[in-house]
Amino acid sequence: MADVRASTPTDAAKRAVPDLAEEVALIDSARSRLERAIRNRLDREQHRLDALRSRPVLAAPVVLIEQHATAVSALRSRARLVFTHRIERAGSELHHTLARLRSLSPLSTLERGYAVVRRAADGAVLRDPTTVPVGEELRIRLAEGELSAQVL
Repeated sequence: MADVRASTPTDAAKRAVPDLAEEVALIDSARSRLERAIRNRLDREQHRLDALRSRPVLAAPVVLIEQHATAVSALRSRARLVFTHRIERAGSELHHTLARLRSLSPLSTLERGYAVVRRAADGAVLRDPTTVPVGEELRIRLAEGELSAQVL
């Protein structure tokens, strides 16, 4: 209190001890500001909660799960159809490939009435009749077996 001058001891006491009414008013003002801040914070949080609750996922979570289950079921059915189609197509391609292979097979050619003529001595396949001397032994392969023959 050395910096403040009081004219009387009562004035000095008043200056040394704060006024109770002023202190109560300051406390009331601080309490009022604190209550407003808390109410504002509670209002903001309530709005956030209301916004979260209004989302369709939280309002009816079963609906979203059912939608996803329906989508998964549709995708599963589609995948099953695609795989079935691909397997059928692969089977058809395999069938056609086997048919082509059978048609190109030497046995298939023999079954149509052709024959394979070979020399009996070394088994060489004959392609030109002028290369075979008279009297040579031949082996003739047919669809159902083999024959022996002699060139005349």
